[in-house]
Amino acid sequence: MHRFVVFGIMLLVLLVTPVVAAGEPIWVVHAVGTEIPAGIAVSANGTYVAVGGDRISVYSRAGEKIWGGFQATELVFSPQGEYLVAATDGGVRFLLPTGRSLWNDDERAPCTDIAVSRDGDYVAAATGKGAVLYNSAGEVLGRNATIQPISIGVSRDGTLVAVGTKDRIALANRSMEPLWEYAPYGSVSEIFYSSSPPMILASADNGLFALHPSGSLLWQFLARDTIGDFAVSADALSIVVGSRDGSISLLNNGGQTIWERQSGDWVTHVDISQDGSFIAAGGNARRILLFARNGTALMDTPVNGWVRGIALSQEGDYLGVTVGDGNTYLFSTTPSVSPTPSVAPSPSGTTPSPTVSPPPEETMTQATPNTSVTTVVTPVPVTTPRAGAPAAMLVPIFGAVLAVRIWRKF
Repeated sequence: MHRFVVFGIMLLVLLVTPVVAAGEPIWVVHAVGTEIPAGIAVSANGTYVAVGGDRISVYSRAGEKIWGGFQATELVFSPQGEYLVAATDGGVRFLLPTGRSLWNDDERAPCTDIAVSRDGDYVAAATGKGAVLYNSAGEVLGRNATIQPISIGVSRDGTLVAVGTKDRIALANRSMEPLWEYAPYGSVSEIFYSSSPPMILASADNGLFALHPSGSLLWQFLARDTIGDFAVSADALSIVVGSRDGSISLLNNGGQTIWERQSGDWVTHVDISQDGSFIAAGGNARRILLFARNGTALMDTPVNGWVRGIALSQEGDYLGVTVGDGNTYLFSTTPSVSPTPSVAPSPSGTTPSPTVSPPPEETMTQATPNTSVTTVVTPVPVTTPRAGAPAAMLVPIFGAVLAVRIWRKF
């Protein structure tokens, strides 16, 4: 008799244990009022999620709001996630993820792009007053006011800085003295410096240019339409390119296409995990897309607005997305078993919409975690990723088979 009891208990546990499938959202936060989230950054292991826009908001992996503050157009975590760099309308800010300001360079001019070296010791900034290189203590190592940068990149050791302008790709030394210039056929929208292998990647119009640090052209990739964004793995062996025609292309470091997928509309944001295992993309098609290295679709989630920012953690296990409808999402890209989020029902019996209290006024001199703000964490009301559901279903099936085998031994 007892074997039937044991079998029943095991089967019940397996059936009621929730499974978070690959690509299933962990939480969603709704913007307050007219504030629309813009850029997004996820720390190395997914501990912190930073969202830019009219006000910065930093959340924990569980969806708790840690702090909120000033305006920022772009946010970048250091490689180990120990600090956060913000590009603002007034310059560059360097902070702890908990909100404490370490230093601030008030350029009194908009900062359009920032880059952090792979070792985390250097920060390069493209501002309205030129290109600047800092160390992590905030000391200015080099400044060039004659360059009018749009985008910027920095080598691992901070000895070289790549700058993109409206008509030039330039390389400068640590003092920001130009070493050479290369003229593509369009405005340089984005630039990246790879130290290993040594290579400078820059997008201009529909071309992706790869140059050697000596200034010679290594290769050129031509998309069918304007490139909206590109991203590079840590070893620069995998490069993902999103284009205006809706294409998402994965290239090798020789510029050859490995595979191409179609989103249906302009791809404005892409990202790739450090080892190249996960590729994320989004844009005007109002879809969040996730692919494996081999091109297999892992996730295709519709959203109610254009994708305004997309970011993967270093290992690709977490994906952060901001959308034009005011929503910020955090997804898990790998299957895991976790507790079901607890959401109290409203008096009408319906689940209340997640809300976020407006962040407090900026107090950067002595910032502390904002424990008074409560974020409602809830499963995202969107379509479950296609590739995630089968993975989730296998857990209870496998468990049931195991339970039967144990039952037969009694």
